[in-house]
Amino acid sequence: MPKSIVFCLCLLGWMIAASAQNDNPIVVMAAQGKISYQAPGYNSKSISAGALFKNTGTLKLKANSSITLFSEGQFQTLQGAKTSTLLAVFPDQGGMKLNFERGFRLPGSGFRPRR
Repeated sequence: MPKSIVFCLCLLGWMIAASAQNDNPIVVMAAQGKISYQAPGYNSKSISAGALFKNTGTLKLKANSSITLFSEGQFQTLQGAKTSTLLAVFPDQGGMKLNFERGFRLPGSGFRPRR
């Protein structure tokens, strides 16, 4: 009996820790040209496709550079010489919102699922 109580408490603690994970990461899907990323308090480093970031850093693109990023179900492409914070590219919207109602419509499209 005491072992099962300890097991249940450990399981509850693990579930709470798993649900308290950080925000969705930002994934670099494609990168061309000279692009660097700088997290607060760290030196900047060049990046390539497949890199993962938090939304607290800054991207710096040189001329003729482009990068495609993915986070929370959205793709964003940046091109040309610019410096952007990832928070500006993917503003915090409180997490991904899903809707599974029968009449769900994609915003900005005429798509409606058949009933």
